[in-house]
Amino acid sequence: MMELADSLLARTTMLDPNDERVLEDLMRGLLTLRRHRIDQEMEYYRFVLLEMQEQGDLKATQETQTVVQLAKARRYIDAALKEYTSRAAVDARST
Repeated sequence: MMELADSLLARTTMLDPNDERVLEDLMRGLLTLRRHRIDQEMEYYRFVLLEMQEQGDLKATQETQTVVQLAKARRYIDAALKEYTSRAAVDARST
């Protein structure tokens, strides 16, 4: 892991952390990672809910509420990603 971290740091020495594009790329990367994690959690809860239904437990209210909260978080992340992606596209066209 240390070799990978050193390699990544070596490739970023020329990047200015105050550059707007660098910050936007970082935000897009973080939002994408969060979105991926939420997708994994939603898939897990879908499986849990399916198992509960197959076993006759039709209530599963806590799990259902969790899926609703995850879906809401996913919508917020998608909106933020759209904003950063559209901003990057405008910047690319102007350069």
